[in-house]
Amino acid sequence: RIGHGIHGTSQKLERLAQLAKRSSMFDDPAQEVAELSAVIKQDITALNTAIAELQNHAARNASNKQGADHSVTVVDTLKTRLMGATKAFKEVL
Repeated sequence: RIGHGIHGTSQKLERLAQLAKRSSMFDDPAQEVAELSAVIKQDITALNTAIAELQNHAARNASNKQGADHSVTVVDTLKTRLMGATKAFKEVL
């Protein structure tokens, strides 16, 4: 679920980047840029919350070292992907 959310946010970022590059006197995408930026901010906040909840859940339910290590790896991978999307968002703005 979180991975799909990060992917969807990345796609929205691609659209935002396209809109930001497009400049024309007759086709000003400012409103769409503002709306999409707000949606992406909400997505990033929700994904950060979901990752924190997953991390807490994994920490509480780790029954052995191998399971705990796997959970840490999964959470770290999701965090890295989300940090990449967040960085891309800041670059587009």
